[in-house]
Amino acid sequence: MKSASLQYANALADVALQQGAAEPVLKQLNDFAGAYSESAELRNFLASPAVTSKEKHGVPKKIAARLGASKILRNFLFLVIDHRRTLMIPELAEAFESVIRERQGMAEAQVCRAWS
Repeated sequence: MKSASLQYANALADVALQQGAAEPVLKQLNDFAGAYSESAELRNFLASPAVTSKEKHGVPKKIAARLGASKILRNFLFLVIDHRRTLMIPELAEAFESVIRERQGMAEAQVCRAWS
């Protein structure tokens, strides 16, 4: 994972864990990342230099409201937009999940059965 993704993920994790909202924020970010990945129109709009940051803020605000997303996620998305990192949204969601799981002491494992 890129260091920029990890920096954003760690910052979001700090806030989400402090407020006891890690799991809801994780789900909301994954939902938003899914919508982002599925919609070329949304990706193009958020990446367009012709659209102001203020105009771009309106879109995640509406989507966050539809998803029932928290202010934590909404403000995080505003930060991502303001720093022109919208292309990283799917990667940020992946990094955030990894950081949260690590901080919760969870590790991902793959179970294989040996055939004899």
